[in-house]
Amino acid sequence: MRKSLAAAMLGAVLILTGCTAAPEAPAESPEPSADLVFVTDTNAETYPFDFSVAGPEGEELVADTITVQGADADLMAIMDWYFAEKELNFVHDGQVVSTLLDLESDKEKGWMVYVNDEMAQVGAADLVPAEGDEIQWRYVTYSELDF
Repeated sequence: MRKSLAAAMLGAVLILTGCTAAPEAPAESPEPSADLVFVTDTNAETYPFDFSVAGPEGEELVADTITVQGADADLMAIMDWYFAEKELNFVHDGQVVSTLLDLESDKEKGWMVYVNDEMAQVGAADLVPAEGDEIQWRYVTYSELDF
């Protein structure tokens, strides 16, 4: 009898106080971009550049700021490191990117790299980002490109 009375009283208290679930804790924010440092020389100056990946409709799939410490770090090496750090898919043969995230290149579509909104004049293996550059990988339809 005592147990049922206690349960009834507890139920009444919960109803009267408007029993609600405790608020969920906010999700942890991802690590800040400042932690993304690609190091080739620990004694050298650092410089940042912005990096993004645009999908088939131009939608932004990835956006980050990467800091490089050292000189002559080519984009392909930086991308190998970045995508490994983020555990994202990045496949290439040293020159041509065949898969980025889950989008594969084929005869009609594929990945092109742009620097400061202009198509790069060299491949990623020969491209050394400079301070303040905006680097973007774009999934493009080759027949729509202006060369």
